[in-house]
Amino acid sequence: MSTSNYPSWDNLIIELCQKCDIPVPSIAPGQKIDPAILMQLADEAKQRNSGAYCEVLAKQFGKPVVQTRRAYDLLMRLPFKGFITINFDPLLATESRKPEFKCNGVYKFPSLPSHMIEHRSVFYLHGYIAENTTPGPDEIILGSNDFLRAYEDANSLLPSFLTQLLTFHHILFIGCGLREEPLKRIFNRCYQIRRQIEIEYVASAPSRYSLQPMHIIKTEKEELVRNLEFEKDENKRFEEFEIKVLRYHPKDEEHSAIEEILEKMISLKPVDIRSGFEGVL
Repeated sequence: MSTSNYPSWDNLIIELCQKCDIPVPSIAPGQKIDPAILMQLADEAKQRNSGAYCEVLAKQFGKPVVQTRRAYDLLMRLPFKGFITINFDPLLATESRKPEFKCNGVYKFPSLPSHMIEHRSVFYLHGYIAENTTPGPDEIILGSNDFLRAYEDANSLLPSFLTQLLTFHHILFIGCGLREEPLKRIFNRCYQIRRQIEIEYVASAPSRYSLQPMHIIKTEKEELVRNLEFEKDENKRFEEFEIKVLRYHPKDEEHSAIEEILEKMISLKPVDIRSGFEGVL
């Protein structure tokens, strides 16, 4: 979950390719590039011109925060133990600085202490780009080689952190596609661990939910209808991760229904417009 101020994964890779002189794959409008291809293109861009690669990341994610999204404020008002993101932008970290939210710190890859999940902290799993800084070429997990280093290297804390997180905690995913293959392997590993614990202790594993938009398409008659077949296939993919999908209507480009859902979760009162005559004798 981010704002329109920051590029999508697909658009970021396309810009990296353009700046690093890598051929950009042609895709139809609205079509997404396969995650494996995106990670491979990121590798090629970094290998071709690591300086330009880092400059693009700094330009897109290291700029000063002048606009954020209200959902971050609402999210922080909920009594979650911790907040985890795979984004690179500083929005979550910026929100965590507000004293009223009582966050205990921001952690970024590769320093991911799992015991701090219980202490209302913020975690940037794939790296963090602070304002007005340029990251080093190996500080951000974006290409396939980065993922190998982060998810497969015995010296990386990320697999251990995610194993603890995905095994022992209730989780709400917002704006996460979970398309990356390394994440799937972690989920499969946690599935086996959770089943073993459930059987041995006759206990139910913590629940997981994901907020996902309804998939709305236009018919030949220009009518807007839900693509239930697409949603069914997507639900199945999430269910393989033991995640129950909760659907909302994407009534606008900004998916403002997310804010409405979060407002209901914290029981935020509607705006009360007063007359100004109260207390006048």
